[in-house]
Amino acid sequence: MAKSSNEASEIPTEECHLIKMGPVYVGKGVSGKMLKARFGYHVHQIIIGDLVRSRLQDDVEFASDFGKMLGARDLLPDPVVIPMARASYEKGKSIGCPLFEWDGFGRTGMQIEMMAKWGLLNPQNTRCLILEADDDTCWQRYLHSLENNTRKHRTDVSDGNFKKAMSLYKWHRPFVLEALQAAKIKPVFIDANQELETVADLVVGHALELHYPLGWLASVTKQSTSDLVTPESVGPWANFTGLRQTVF
Repeated sequence: MAKSSNEASEIPTEECHLIKMGPVYVGKGVSGKMLKARFGYHVHQIIIGDLVRSRLQDDVEFASDFGKMLGARDLLPDPVVIPMARASYEKGKSIGCPLFEWDGFGRTGMQIEMMAKWGLLNPQNTRCLILEADDDTCWQRYLHSLENNTRKHRTDVSDGNFKKAMSLYKWHRPFVLEALQAAKIKPVFIDANQELETVADLVVGHALELHYPLGWLASVTKQSTSDLVTPESVGPWANFTGLRQTVF
């Protein structure tokens, strides 16, 4: 559906960035679907996993070079991932998206450093959410996905790959936090042991709060104004259950 002239005029020129981090099966995908349902074409989702899987199908040379690595749940080298993320960002920027969701980019310290170099890490328009859950919680969600065949399109799903992905996340985490601190970005830690729907609501709430002062949310939400989640309707985020902000 084409955008009307009124809709286009209401989109702010200043962009915002919502960076999501966390181990496998912590709830990043569920929250991403809710973000898309709420904001539609106003959010550009940079989901590295989707970009990589698409390229594996379309690029024979890429599949030959990195297929086995990805099948074993190893992380792609930064020099491979960074250009893919940048290209997707430029695509969203070219069509004027006001909100960018980053999922799977920011897994290494270098990736955070590159975002800072690109000028994307501004404390006023960037929110870094770190979804945290116990290993057992993630494991139970993994088992549930196997039982319900929710990731049948994935070729990298196995018990061993789950454990490897968890280990890689924990190994890179301190370097990522160090890079965020250097960029003066204070991450928000979300307790993802809660129901996935609750976790997704928290993520959407941060997206709403992030761009709320610019006044475009009421015009893009698919829900009625009375259903909007706004800072005024939920109170201070510091008191919101399951959420705490770390101050370095």
